[in-house]
Amino acid sequence: MSDTPTTSRSFLRRAAGRLRAEFQQRPKQFRWWLYNLPRHPKPFATHLPILAGLPILRPIRKVVEFGSGPFSTGAFLRPEVYPDLERLESYDDDPDWFQRVQQQNIGENKLSLTLVNGPVSGAVAGAGLADADLIFIDDSKTREARAETIKSVCAHLPDNAWVVIHDFEVRQYKKAARLAPHRYAFTTLRPHVGVLWKSNDDSADKLKQLEKKIRNKHREIPIEDLKLWHDYLAQ
Repeated sequence: MSDTPTTSRSFLRRAAGRLRAEFQQRPKQFRWWLYNLPRHPKPFATHLPILAGLPILRPIRKVVEFGSGPFSTGAFLRPEVYPDLERLESYDDDPDWFQRVQQQNIGENKLSLTLVNGPVSGAVAGAGLADADLIFIDDSKTREARAETIKSVCAHLPDNAWVVIHDFEVRQYKKAARLAPHRYAFTTLRPHVGVLWKSNDDSADKLKQLEKKIRNKHREIPIEDLKLWHDYLAQ
């Protein structure tokens, strides 16, 4: 019985060695496997734990959102989660979706909703990103259109903002995001979430720690329970 832990460690080392050898021989197949893991049962909400954690890491006073929605727009407007928020500017090119979000947030003074006539990427230059603390991208009906939004945001990337991108396992989004100096991908939940930034700071370390905490509890905390996620991540 006393040999069991040693035997188990030896087995795990051999298994890890085999996996490394397989990855080196067939890296494309392993990348395909990683980015085609099963989607979460609530795929439209996998960004919520990240959005719950970011305002814990630093104050978020202004958010610019390309692609509004009940999950993200509602999350930013939760004062117990975003206590420092002063302004949320949201842009969307879908009239039906725009109207739905507008009706859900009647009387919300911090929110400015803009219906874009044409591709959302065309609204980026005039969106006033210079003083944004967080930019969220979850727009458009096609991958190509959202990739253009990502490129436009990268071209106007402010010094101190985080750019959060939903569905970051999509190849076009990852390619467009290469225009940003720094990138991090949250892969615990699928669809993945990417974060881009410009300045040379400790964002990467903070985001890694945030994902570690999310990974530890993602099977226990309901993905839509923003307050519970925020309280847990603040510990």
